[in-house]
Amino acid sequence: MDVVGQVEVATTGSNWTLAADGQQVQKGQRIRTGAGSSATLVFFEGSRTTLGPDADLTLTRLDGNWGNILQVEIEQQAGRTSHSVVRLRGKNSQFVVDTPAGTASVRGTTFSVMVDRNGQALFAVDSGKVTVRNATKDVAITAGQATLSRPTEAPQTPAYRFILNDQLTSIEGSTWVVSGVPFQVISETMVTGNPQIGDFIWVEGRILDDQWVADSIEPSTSQ
Repeated sequence: MDVVGQVEVATTGSNWTLAADGQQVQKGQRIRTGAGSSATLVFFEGSRTTLGPDADLTLTRLDGNWGNILQVEIEQQAGRTSHSVVRLRGKNSQFVVDTPAGTASVRGTTFSVMVDRNGQALFAVDSGKVTVRNATKDVAITAGQATLSRPTEAPQTPAYRFILNDQLTSIEGSTWVVSGVPFQVISETMVTGNPQIGDFIWVEGRILDDQWVADSIEPSTSQ
């Protein structure tokens, strides 16, 4: 539902076709969004996944029905997804998001995942708890926290996050200012586009050792 812009669906070995509101998608299908595009997947028991611009994911597992358990596994290769997961019933229920840098598993929560071109992933939690794991470590993230994970490294220690959504008013070296708040832009910051002073941007980051560090910067959709 809520298909905006260019949203496409493909099955293995088939061509991409434009998605439409109300279209049903199935296990094994791949979904991608273009610049400035978005769409929301609605599962049978009310859980939802929203794809932001330039997202790319595959539904690797999709099982369950009314009165039964829900089993969802999503392989996310790029872009941002936001998830609102109704509390799962039954020990065999699962909602999993796989990325090149680690896997997020939940039982009922609101969280987001962003994957950049290098395969690093930012996991952030709005409510509930998310477990992020890769080959070397598991970490638990609670509401208001985020962690960054890279393909060859363990997920970082969870830290409290911040969000800024306003006009970029200053850039001095690695220090940017939005809403009067200075923060650091580092080499690992996921920057979409080429933000300039005067642009409206959406910034997500973490507070690391009393320093505000941006994890992702995107054009703002509200001005």
